[in-house]
Amino acid sequence: SYSFCTLLPILTMKNMLALASVVGCASATVDLWLTSRISASDLEHQLYQVSTPGSDAYGKYLSETELAGLLGRSDEEVQKVTSWLSAKNLKYTVSGAKDRVEVMSNEKLEIPSDLQHLITKSVLRVADGVKLQRTSLQGENLGAWSSVDTRKAYNVPSDLTGDGENQMVWGPGTYGVLVSDVQKYWEKYGIDGSVDRLKLEGYAPKQKSGDNFGEASLDTDIITGMAPGAITHVSNTNDTKAPEEGPGFGYAQLAFLNKLAGESTVPGVLSLSLGSLTWKSCDILCKGVAEQGVSTYAECLQEIQYNERQVCMFSNDFVIEQANVEFMKLGLRGVTTLAAAGDGGMHFSFQPFSEFTALGRALNKVACAHAMPTFPASSPYVTAVGGTTWSSSKFENTSSSNPAYWNGGGSSVSWDFPMPDYQKEVVQQYYANKGSDWPADGSFNTSCRAYPDISALASGNAMCTHGSCISAGGTSAAAPTFAGFVTLLNQDRVKRGVARLGFFNPALYKAGAEHADEMFFDVVNGNSKCNSLTCTTCTTGFPATKGFDLATGWGAPRWAMSKYL
Repeated sequence: SYSFCTLLPILTMKNMLALASVVGCASATVDLWLTSRISASDLEHQLYQVSTPGSDAYGKYLSETELAGLLGRSDEEVQKVTSWLSAKNLKYTVSGAKDRVEVMSNEKLEIPSDLQHLITKSVLRVADGVKLQRTSLQGENLGAWSSVDTRKAYNVPSDLTGDGENQMVWGPGTYGVLVSDVQKYWEKYGIDGSVDRLKLEGYAPKQKSGDNFGEASLDTDIITGMAPGAITHVSNTNDTKAPEEGPGFGYAQLAFLNKLAGESTVPGVLSLSLGSLTWKSCDILCKGVAEQGVSTYAECLQEIQYNERQVCMFSNDFVIEQANVEFMKLGLRGVTTLAAAGDGGMHFSFQPFSEFTALGRALNKVACAHAMPTFPASSPYVTAVGGTTWSSSKFENTSSSNPAYWNGGGSSVSWDFPMPDYQKEVVQQYYANKGSDWPADGSFNTSCRAYPDISALASGNAMCTHGSCISAGGTSAAAPTFAGFVTLLNQDRVKRGVARLGFFNPALYKAGAEHADEMFFDVVNGNSKCNSLTCTTCTTGFPATKGFDLATGWGAPRWAMSKYL
């Protein structure tokens, strides 16, 4: 299984991915985070000014120079920091926004007293990767729908291809593609793709296998299929072992986001398929296990960080809090960030823990009693994409025009972030209709950010990898699907002489409250008690209902939403 992705084999698997991945050796890096010139709340205010229709600043995005002037340190202040590093014979790189200095160092740096007002935090990145890395193949033979089918189902005009737009997918570790696989996907499904519009950036993974390599294949096939005329950037900014599936991921993602926000040019759309439980979710799990007396807190944390894939990839609150700052900065630059909501429903990042061990059973007990939000989907500053299915043995008449909740689609509520104003009305309306099969009071925080915001096809998605074309799924298929859709919305907006969407949750919810029937395929069947493996581990979750719900958000997109965005 890929991160947030369940593979459904329909062709021979002889040449499929190896069951273990070997990635590059870790190099030690220290991030010096410079003190921002404005507070996070002021930054958020600036973001909503450029992101809210009707605001005088709506669509007036910032250049990299303007962003650096807003929050970065002055050249003189940065030079004080770099002079100290040069005196220590350390190599460094200053971020474009002048708010981070990346230092090659084997140990955390102690900040001199005369620089402590400029440096808010010194962070030594995690250097160890997960001990267990595997790729499993599972699921039913559901056939395969290509991006051509998805475009047709979502009523996308045939003349829109994303021409003139830029879109990006990202991942660390083994994240990368074989161009021949992408070409095979284009040829098989009649997509007018071009290698000239495919930009492989950063590191080329040393090993053409591993979960993240497969993820990149899926992401690239789908997003280029949705918007074949756009320039698609496939980015890997850290090919070491640490970020593949363990706690080094959070640091790698954070460094990438910070670097991207400070670039002179940025993509209109960024699709993020990779993620895991939040640090708070991991903390709740291990405290609950320790209370049961099954293991100590430290033993539990070691297990879920290093022996379980894609469960606990954020090592502390700082990594997540700072990532939120970076998402706000990207929104100010005019980037729309889409994040896969996860494949574990309400209670897991992916699948339940093993019932064959005492620790696994204890972890499942705690997880089923709580919301287990993932990140970055739970960030208020990204658009979280859940999953739907067009084929269901449980719900009759399921189809592309009558989709159902895909079992496993991420659906939860944050423990960390207050509910943003843009979603308060519809989420509270949903809570007002709570039924007897809902999660228990106290198992989630009704005043915090809820997700997903929208959903897309997450079952039976066609992809090609290592020369074979197969059927895949998961919200890591849904995210690039909707990301490509947003690229097309941007192309349409530019043709009409208006700015690209950028961070568009405020616009999405405002328009959705008034025109939901035209903008979305409503999803009324399914419940997020299910994960991508089973619906029996946990007994409660969020049900899909008429209108907005926490199983699929607003539902699946219709092209008619372009009239209101």
